[in-house]
Amino acid sequence: MCIRDRSGVVLYRIVWSLGSQVQWKLAKRYEDFEVLHRGLFGRVSSLPYLPAKSLFKLSPEELSRRRADLEKYLRILLTKLDVLNSEEFRDFADLETRAGVTSHDPHLVADIDYLPMGVRDLLYLNEAGILFIGMAETSTLSRIGSFITTSLFRKNPSTDSSYLGAVLAYGANPKDSFAFSQLWRKNISAGVSCLCWDEGLRMLAIGTEDGSIECVTVSAEKGYRYASELCTISVHRAAVTALVFDPTTATLFSAGKDKTLFLSEVSGSGSSADERQFLVELTGLLLDRERRHVYVGDGSGMVHIYEYERGKTNFLHVLNLGDNVAVRQMTFDSGKTLLIVAGADNAIRVFNRGNYANVRLITLLTTIPTDLTVTSLTFDKVRRELYIGSAMGGLHVMAAGNSTMVYGWKAHAEAVTKVITLPEKRAMITASKDRFLKVWQLPEQWSTELIGSALAIGSLSPKKDLSPGEEDDLSWTQEKAAPFIAKTTSVSIPRSSPPEEQKSDERIERRSLPASARKALDEEEEDLGGWAE
Repeated sequence: MCIRDRSGVVLYRIVWSLGSQVQWKLAKRYEDFEVLHRGLFGRVSSLPYLPAKSLFKLSPEELSRRRADLEKYLRILLTKLDVLNSEEFRDFADLETRAGVTSHDPHLVADIDYLPMGVRDLLYLNEAGILFIGMAETSTLSRIGSFITTSLFRKNPSTDSSYLGAVLAYGANPKDSFAFSQLWRKNISAGVSCLCWDEGLRMLAIGTEDGSIECVTVSAEKGYRYASELCTISVHRAAVTALVFDPTTATLFSAGKDKTLFLSEVSGSGSSADERQFLVELTGLLLDRERRHVYVGDGSGMVHIYEYERGKTNFLHVLNLGDNVAVRQMTFDSGKTLLIVAGADNAIRVFNRGNYANVRLITLLTTIPTDLTVTSLTFDKVRRELYIGSAMGGLHVMAAGNSTMVYGWKAHAEAVTKVITLPEKRAMITASKDRFLKVWQLPEQWSTELIGSALAIGSLSPKKDLSPGEEDDLSWTQEKAAPFIAKTTSVSIPRSSPPEEQKSDERIERRSLPASARKALDEEEEDLGGWAE
């Protein structure tokens, strides 16, 4: 129910319960719901619709409808573990004070702030503590300024502003692995689009927006402090979108917007050994060195699989995401038994590669709908989690096996372009177009046992009058209807099953939810094949 306090402000009265022992009461204004919604926006996937604010005074019937809509809004939030684990929801429900639910948030422990350009790709040499940062100028004004500067000083471009891209090398402080200092900078005439490193050759390949690939060697004996030119590969006619390297054959695979896959020999000439023409732009590459397979994603929703030998490719199979569903990101799990693909339809698809020698036996395990524009995908082999970077700067954590979003936070102001996990340090490095690189310390787990159990709100019923002094203890009263049990699963706590006597009431509650919310609940309870097992 909604009521007005003595100043005329409408209050929505809520009674909360956690399990069967803890219960508390809160009163919230509509503005409190707005603050919660704004805080969750960008850090939580598939956020439900918040009833719109009215510019005029609401009639009793309109207030009743808004109360019912806000109740549905809250009940949908209770089905989402990434919401329950968020700082914004903890504050809204006063979970820490009332129920002892403590923080399990990542902490920013270091950053490299305001780099000269937006970060497009990032590599980290874990044992050496070396970062390679590929950057490109994303501002239109800066690009125009760079063009003018380059035109004026074409014969002797002496300023950094005459370049649209650069690669920076940073080294970690031996006494503090999260404190980095710059070692060198290599300016690139065009923006950097992707990077690739080979440990054996100590070679860094730099893909650019004009289609060239610059290869440099970086000496470990000299502390990675210097980069020497090796060769320039000029085979693409448009931006290079992905690079992978096979050290056994010294072959560099490159995909581009010119609809071409090239295999190039890394030598003084950088000559092309083989090429494949496609019908649409290529968007990604993955290499399985053990099986000698290369996976090529394109803009039409196809993942083409080739085997390669001695610089030549042979077509094996193709996976289809759907009509015109461009492949945005691809990654393997740690054992390379799974292929995880994010498409332009915002869905994440998990394919089972198994140990099959025949790639035609690859099957689709599950399709996970999201509302995220995915800009990066990284799988953590220790925590068994998938980290999803979004175009809005959010970073989202999905628990493998049940495909549940367990946490999300606003890591950057712009698109997250790369996520690197450091399992042994329980840390993560993120990079973004916002010109920031950040190092995060992760919690041991994202949920508490309390959140893993039943968090509920009571049913709503009218309360006619306010007693003196009751303004500080307003609540929706909980009467005949059973509480709505949140169907959530923590990372470390098994799913709590609702009591048998509540199941019928729970089905009634489901029917009162919007179709999208019922679908989300049904998908959450499905056995998704244990795709990370």
